[in-house]
Amino acid sequence: MRLLNASTLEMEDFTGDLPPYVILSHTWGKEEVLFHDLQASKMVDFKPGQEKAGFAKIQGTCDQAVRDRYRWVWIDTCCIDKTSSAELSEAINSMFLWYERADICYVYLADVPTAFSARHPVWDDIFDVKGIFKSSRCFTRGWTLQELVASPVVEFYAADWTEIGTKSSLQKPLSKITGIHARVLGGADPAMCSVAERMSWAVSRETTRLEDMAYSLLGLFHVNMPLLYGEGERAFVRLQEEILKISEDYSLFAWPIETDVQTQKPEANRQRGLLTTSITDFWTKACDWSFADFAPFDSDRQLKLRLKMRGIPTPPSVTGGTLRVQLPIRKEYNNTYSALLCQNKQGRLVCISLMRVPTNLSQFARTTSHQCDRSGFFRVPNEEFEDFKPTIIHVEQEIQRSSRMIESSKWRYLFAVNGLTTTDQTLDIVGGYSISCWRSVRDIDMVEDNSNHQCKVLLCFSDSEYFVVRFGSPHHAGWQHNHNAWCEIDLDFKFISDDGRVIDAENYAGIRQAVKPGRGLRIPKEKGLSDRASQRLRCGLEVRAAIRKAPSKRYGDVDYKLLITVY
Repeated sequence: MRLLNASTLEMEDFTGDLPPYVILSHTWGKEEVLFHDLQASKMVDFKPGQEKAGFAKIQGTCDQAVRDRYRWVWIDTCCIDKTSSAELSEAINSMFLWYERADICYVYLADVPTAFSARHPVWDDIFDVKGIFKSSRCFTRGWTLQELVASPVVEFYAADWTEIGTKSSLQKPLSKITGIHARVLGGADPAMCSVAERMSWAVSRETTRLEDMAYSLLGLFHVNMPLLYGEGERAFVRLQEEILKISEDYSLFAWPIETDVQTQKPEANRQRGLLTTSITDFWTKACDWSFADFAPFDSDRQLKLRLKMRGIPTPPSVTGGTLRVQLPIRKEYNNTYSALLCQNKQGRLVCISLMRVPTNLSQFARTTSHQCDRSGFFRVPNEEFEDFKPTIIHVEQEIQRSSRMIESSKWRYLFAVNGLTTTDQTLDIVGGYSISCWRSVRDIDMVEDNSNHQCKVLLCFSDSEYFVVRFGSPHHAGWQHNHNAWCEIDLDFKFISDDGRVIDAENYAGIRQAVKPGRGLRIPKEKGLSDRASQRLRCGLEVRAAIRKAPSKRYGDVDYKLLITVY
């Protein structure tokens, strides 16, 4: 561990026994003094990083440490060489322990002004001042959560280093602000709270890097894991996998999911895995309960479950994206099951609904049923405990991704159609079709493709030559894994009139009125599909069609531009 000398601002590495030290908790701002700034200062005769805005914070920390008669301080901005991935990984995995071992943790609130401190000296009721303390960034950042929980002695300081109070003196308001159990703020082991409750403490917090939301929680669950920046949501899944290795608290699976409030049918709701990809899924503000109500099974129920298992319980494992876990389950109806996760403080049993995956009956997925409330849970009476049998089940974790592919059939594909020519002759959009539906030229500036996944536009060049451009969404091409729309130009097409007559394209100009709604185009058998197409017209010029992605205006829309040009 590398510590900073509070008097000389020089670094020193320590192994084994550490000297007494204080530690800083803060939120990063502009121009922080970094490790290499202090290293460079050894070569010149001036205070390290003094020209940076963040130097005042380091100097204030050191001055307070000296006043408290401490020689050593630790500050994350300058005591970690972040250019070393190995050192950064070690520091993040050790962070909770370092804060836990510090004699004092100074929480510096740069956004709580001096005037606030002057009007409200130490130990006054800080909530008389329009929530300035409550609104500090300190309570919305991911990293400061474990720093607050881990440190035994915490002192809060305003921007001018006036003390506001301590974790002990502000225990009740801090619990209200952060959602952290008051006993934990008083020094109790966070493990006294369920895994789900600890997750809920971080729901309203943010980190700059997506992966850091998971890495900042390692110490809170007493787990370690390597850092893989760039893995995105996978980091939070890995965190849950590590928790499963050391804990049988399956409240980890008890995050709310949305239900179809109209039908309450499992088939009306998408299937999910048991692990989630985001801390925000533990949000319960819209529910009439909180995770503070959840608790692992009491010792009596744990014993009964062990007896039902008839041996050593099977630990959870993840292989090839599939979670193998032993849960108490009960068959309900058809392919739907209830899974028992934990109990609430009143002793009632908390359950979720599972269903067998239709395409693979050996696997399960989380869903909702008529039993579930709007957050996807239901509770059963204590006497039904005996109905649940510990069973090893397999849950595909990638089902959340595949469900997005299934739901993409509900996306709305919009194509803006534009035609132009590089000659002095005209190119007119005569009509638009969605499979067999006629649309006039005024209606097809934006063609919607949300059902049959194929549209057509009829164009006329120089008042005499007609051709058709077909285009469509990925589903028509069987490409459910991406958004690559396609287009195709057809010169050889025929029209079908109301009386069933087949009319060649060359003769279309004379019988334009014969084509009415309900009739459409007969197109030759599809060729290879691409987002670019070209054909030589009979007049010798070339027509080109291009599908280009366009920004979407609302969620659920996939917008494209269809550009048609005659050269």
